[in-house]
Amino acid sequence: MSYYKNNSVGNVQALFSKRIDTYSKGLTKPESKALKDITKGILGSGSTIVRRISQSLHEKISLDKVCERLYRNLKNERLSKILKDNLLAHNSSKATDETFFLVDGSDIIKPLSNKIEGLATVRDGDTGDLEKGFNLLNITSLTYNFELNTYSILPISSQLYSDDIEIDTSSNMLFDNIIDMTLYSNNKGTYVFDRGYDSRLLLMLLEENENNYIIRSNASKNLIIDGEEHKFKEVVKGIERKYDIISNGQLFKCGVKKVEIRENQYPVKNPTKFETYLVVASYGYNKGYFYFFCNFHDDNLSDLEIITKAIRGYTFRWKIEEFHREIKQDFDWEKIQLMSYTGLKNLNSILMIAIDIVYSSIVYYDELAVNFPEFGKKEKKKKLQKMKFIYYHLSNIIKHIFYSYKFKKKRVVKENYGNQLQLLIQFE
Repeated sequence: MSYYKNNSVGNVQALFSKRIDTYSKGLTKPESKALKDITKGILGSGSTIVRRISQSLHEKISLDKVCERLYRNLKNERLSKILKDNLLAHNSSKATDETFFLVDGSDIIKPLSNKIEGLATVRDGDTGDLEKGFNLLNITSLTYNFELNTYSILPISSQLYSDDIEIDTSSNMLFDNIIDMTLYSNNKGTYVFDRGYDSRLLLMLLEENENNYIIRSNASKNLIIDGEEHKFKEVVKGIERKYDIISNGQLFKCGVKKVEIRENQYPVKNPTKFETYLVVASYGYNKGYFYFFCNFHDDNLSDLEIITKAIRGYTFRWKIEEFHREIKQDFDWEKIQLMSYTGLKNLNSILMIAIDIVYSSIVYYDELAVNFPEFGKKEKKKKLQKMKFIYYHLSNIIKHIFYSYKFKKKRVVKENYGNQLQLLIQFE
């Protein structure tokens, strides 16, 4: 093995060791060792199936004993919360003013399962049908660098939950995450939500925190203009779409207006109100309308700048779908198999740490791509998005490294997060 290949493998292994140390904060030594073993097994196997994880560890004891040990560690009641909090704190702290926090609900469908603890009825995001499974609340960060025309993706939080077991609602989970992220990020970044999150309580929280946000509206709320309340559609008709915005090759005709929304769900005399901006957009000329509530808490922004940031930020929201697809295909996310609800939550949290290590390894992508050309792109069509190509390619290399190479003694790796966006991921 050449020196250069050995060096690139060492860099990835050192990054892994450093991340395990970071995410082990608050864990006992046995818990930290379990985290290291399971994370390494996920990276080496590309799977969340415990038997495959165990096989990739190449231990000298029997496979059944390795599985038994991992199952036992995955029943740890406190593990998931500690790992989730450590990941959120670490990656939120990397946010810049150009970071977008992409919030998205997802699901894990288990139609053929009957005895898994906590199984509930959830809506399948792919088909819209009601199925047995678990909900996921996922938050991913995307940080854009205008000078280099590049972006970086990192997992912030993924909470697997069952409505039949959890006391907290998904809304409370989301609110707790936002409060923590506001603290750890020093209130940097912009939160991006789809229309399912258009609620007064969420808007009020974001306004109280002075968070930057973009929420696609479901066009159901009355709006207050000059002290008078109007139907949503009446307000929209009065907004002139005089700005042309081109995003991803698509023309949008847009307009914006500052509006007020009452905090009370029902009309009252002298309601308490808060301000936000309503962006109205259509695909080209009158080809389907959509709406955003947004506020970037910067009085110096022009109407055009507000609209541009709202459209651009919402366009980035679709990158979380790429993120989900890559994890489902490369790490068998939907095939996660445990009978214990606690085990499912723990394994999901450890999977996010494994994904964080893969996505953080992008800083070594150039040397890894050169040293492992056998994992290069084989598709004849070269029109795949570069982000998709790079992370699929990177995941395959990381799997090979963790499955095939023995770990050596810890070595120091220097990580320059101030310039971590030196990636070769062009935004198209």
